[in-house]
Parts: sequence; C-alpha cells; structure tokens
Amino acid sequence: MKLLFLGDFAYDYNDVKEDIKNIGNTIKEEDLRAIINLEGPICDGTQRQILKRGTHLHQGAGTVGALKELSTIGVTLSNNHMMDFGKNGCKETLETLDSAGILHCGAGSDINTAIKPMIISDDQGETAVFNFGWAGEETVYAGKHSYGCSPRENKVVLDTVKKYALSHPEKGIIVTLHWGFEFNAYPMPYDIDLGHRLLDIPAVNIVIGHHPHCPQTVEEYNGKKIYYSLGNFYFSSKRKNFSKRKFPTKPVNRSDYGIAVVFDTATGETSDRIIFYDREKDESYFAESSVIPEVQPRVAPESREYLEMYMRCAQKRNPFLGTDEKQNKIMTAKFNFARNALRYVPFAGKLLKVVKR
Repeated sequence: MKLLFLGDFAYDYNDVKEDIKNIGNTIKEEDLRAIINLEGPICDGTQRQILKRGTHLHQGAGTVGALKELSTIGVTLSNNHMMDFGKNGCKETLETLDSAGILHCGAGSDINTAIKPMIISDDQGETAVFNFGWAGEETVYAGKHSYGCSPRENKVVLDTVKKYALSHPEKGIIVTLHWGFEFNAYPMPYDIDLGHRLLDIPAVNIVIGHHPHCPQTVEEYNGKKIYYSLGNFYFSSKRKNFSKRKFPTKPVNRSDYGIAVVFDTATGETSDRIIFYDREKDESYFAESSVIPEVQPRVAPESREYLEMYMRCAQKRNPFLGTDEKQNKIMTAKFNFARNALRYVPFAGKLLKVVKR
C-alpha cells in the first residue's frame, strides 16, 4: 500500500470544494491512501471553549465528505487545536471518525488510548502509525482519566515506540509529531535529536512532522528520512492569511507550499510532492518546486552557525531549544508566560477584585 502523508488540514466549509475534488482525483488515480493531520475537532463549535492564547478551530459540516474525497484512511489528532472545544469536542470527533470508518490516533478518553497507534493493514502486513503533539504550543495532553492528546515528551515518545517495537517485531512503525514553533524554516535541535533517536529504533521507518505552517527541511538519517514539517495541506478559508508571511529565503511565500510524502509499506521507499496554494485562483493543487523540500544543512544543530541560520529564517522570535528537555521546559514556560501576559493581566485584576470582596 502507498500511504500519502499530508500536513495541517482545517476545513471550515460545509461542502466539498472543487480543488479538493481535483486533488482527490489525483490521489485516486495513483491509488494512494491519505493520512492527514486533522487540525481541530469535528464539531459545530457550540461546545465550551478552553482558555488558550491562540485561536479556536473546529471543522465544518463538509469535513467527512472532503476526507473521503481525498481517500483518507486515517487522521492524526495530537495537535494544538484538537482540544479547543474541550472533552465534548474531542469525544464527538472520535465518534464521527469511527462512524465514517476513518482510522485515527493521537487523542483519546485517557492517556492509554491517546498513545495507541492506528494500525494500517494490507497484503504485506501491518504498519503502526503513532502521533504525538507538543504542549509547548498549546497541545492539551490526556490524563489518566481525562480526554486529551498524546504527549510529545521525549521519554513518553521513546518508551511508547520502543515498547511497541519489542512486542510487535513483525510490524513496521511510522511516527508523526506535531512539534516546533510556528513559521520557522528550520527545525530546532530539540526536534532533530528526537527524530534521530526515533530512527535509531530499527522498526521505525520514517518520521514525519507538522505544525510550523511552512515546510521545513528533510534529512536522511540511518538510511531513513525525517520530514521535519510538511507545512499546511489545506487551511480552507484561512489559506490567504498565511500568504501574508514573507520569508527571507526562497520561496518567500513558503507558507503557500506544503509537502506530500508518499511511503510504500511494501518496499519502504519514500518520495515527495508539493501542494501549492494559488492565492490568485484561491485554490490548492499538486505542483512542482525546485526549492522545496530543502535538505537539512550539514551543520551541527547546536552550533553558532546553525543558530544564526535558524534565527535569520524564523518569522517569530521563539526560543532556540537544545537537547536538554528540562531546560527546554523552563525556557518554553517563560516564553509562553510572556506571550500570555496581556491575556492574564486583565483576568488577574478581575480575580483580585473578587477576592477583596
């Protein structure tokens, strides 16, 4: 079976658009089965929203139809929008996907179900697809008895995948991660290190990332590939918003591009294609690109040279996270506190008035 991995998918339409049908026709012609990052719950948006810094996303009534048009076999759910409408939004999503016969992984009613992979079966055997998302960018983790997402924490990720590999030696493994900061053209050492450690596990065939809203680099490690970020696949009515971003490296409209990765479960071969959003036509389609995906530079990830390149090409001044996970949590907490200050200060003032009463 040939699996087609696509990046962030947010679909706020109530019908199936023509460009989705055109992309779907190509997928069908090439006999591919899509696995897509579903960026937000399938619900009507009336459920109670969680408190967060970022915007709240939910899918439109046409989502299941669009997923089926794209020959979607499964979706990944561990991301910073899946819990935007709390337990009820997540629960409704899982029920809707189950009813539609679409596999899923990365979220569940508790941590044990959230970390389970989806199993892709074909004539050659079975492949397990794992999915983890990062709390540093507002992914809400599942608890022992609470709905949420599978955590992108090094120990959890590595222990979960290693345990599965040992108990299922006959199965291949694919790991997808919702990681990194938005609008960075290059991955952080934090993510590079985890990608390498995952591919050190013999059963893991490929590592695929998303979240930064732009394609990042691809690296070959141990004879296998890491796609650090596929970028956006299809952000429906919000696609034009990303076109405002101008990067200092080619292509300057990097967020208009997405990477589509084809993985052959029988041979282990990998190839990639480009999804392009044409702002003039307001449609997305398969296209050609001579500059994406870019190969990961052969520079030590924690070197001064790499830091300067990373910061020069970043659209936001986010922390540069190394391989010390404890230090990363401290840096991220400080950074997010600063970003959230304007939201929390008015709330703190109101709370103080209530306490004084």
